Amino acid sequence: METAQEYSNYSSSETCSVKPLVENLTGHLSSDDVVTAIEEDNLFEVPKFAVLPSSKELKGDFKLLQMWEGLVQAIDQDHHEFTAIVKDKTNPTMPDEEFTMSIEEIPPTDLALLASGAVFYWSIGYADYPGRPRTRESRIRFRRLPKWHQSELNKAKERGKQLADFFTSY
Repeated sequence: METAQEYSNYSSSETCSVKPLVENLTGHLSSDDVVTAIEEDNLFEVPKFAVLPSSKELKGDFKLLQMWEGLVQAIDQDHHEFTAIVKDKTNPTMPDEEFTMSIEEIPPTDLALLASGAVFYWSIGYADYPGRPRTRESRIRFRRLPKWHQSELNKAKERGKQLADFFTSY
């Protein structure tokens, strides 16, 4: 954490008191906790342009333009890309398509889910957030359903066989 002296090296010499900024904070920390933590680090003033993180979630809208459901076919670590087959969820009459995409497109939180056979959703649309210009975004998220255990699959097959036998007996 930077000290008050290090903050004074910034181009803006105008500073404001931490106290009013702390009083406006919301979240799990009380004003006293924040002031104490700042006082322990000798930070009594911060530059006026400093923005304290808000605990409120950024609210906005996403207008969907196109959505696909994909199935990972292969991963090429050498070229840092993967191949997938996607189904058009916006226009289901369109044929399935195979494409190759850079692994860089996957959010870091989903990288561990990238595997052959993994299902993902790819959305393209407009993101509108208050106070910001409209942007076109591409979002990829991987399905997070738990894997079926072989015993569960065997039970489901057995139950299906029982139901099939029951209905064909009439």
